[in-house]
Amino acid sequence: MYQRFGIASLVVLTLISCSTSSARRDRKNDEQVDHAETKRSYSLSALSSLVQLQTALVQHEVDVNDDQKERVNAIRESVDAEIADIRDNYHKLSFEQRKTEPFRWQIRELCPDVQTQIEVILSPEQMKRLNQIGARSCRSSLFWGDEFLGGFVDRLGGTGEQREAIKQIVEQCRRETKVPIELTMDGATDVPSESNRGKVIDDFEEMRRVREEGAWDEIKNVLTPEQRHQLNEILGADFDEQELLRQVQEKAIVVWYQRYPAGSGSLVIQ
Repeated sequence: MYQRFGIASLVVLTLISCSTSSARRDRKNDEQVDHAETKRSYSLSALSSLVQLQTALVQHEVDVNDDQKERVNAIRESVDAEIADIRDNYHKLSFEQRKTEPFRWQIRELCPDVQTQIEVILSPEQMKRLNQIGARSCRSSLFWGDEFLGGFVDRLGGTGEQREAIKQIVEQCRRETKVPIELTMDGATDVPSESNRGKVIDDFEEMRRVREEGAWDEIKNVLTPEQRHQLNEILGADFDEQELLRQVQEKAIVVWYQRYPAGSGSLVIQ
């Protein structure tokens, strides 16, 4: 269950960048390390783009030909092998070494080369559409942290007054879409049965999706016509975001690794 929510736990608008990551915070005394790891993992967008390019939906939207598909698959095979090597070498490090060089930081070093390879394979027009898909599929991240809000407003050349108005909309949406305690792993007192859990999660996710769409309409009303046009250029045309989510779950890069002597973590990129 946790991984299902974790799929979108660290996504940044491609107005900013896009990545996903899930890892349980098992110990309070590790929070400082986890926080630094989280801050630096936002640059995993190239790997997210690679995963998306292997889905039928994005291949259709970007108009990827057979030769390009083969080249993308070759990049993925190489990335999977490199991540496996990084994970194996990471497990050989001491606990203190893992604190100074968290796993995600090492994965991040793959991204510049992957980004370059994708840009070589795709035309500028294809890259533009791929970035639009990334931006539209990652819009929810605006509602997850104040650090995303600043990048969003700055990209559109927003004023301080607009930033404050959007912040209020975002905070209201966060309050209304807070994950119910019965769906969390910690402190739950009324956990749904396994047979009902999937439906409860689906209902909650649908409620959150509808509420966030409404919040986006409110945010657009804060923007000027020029800013709305700029936002439309960044996001591009609509597509079936729920279907993309389903497809990237099937293609996601999922890595389980030993984070601490008594626990493990996972990195999910899609």
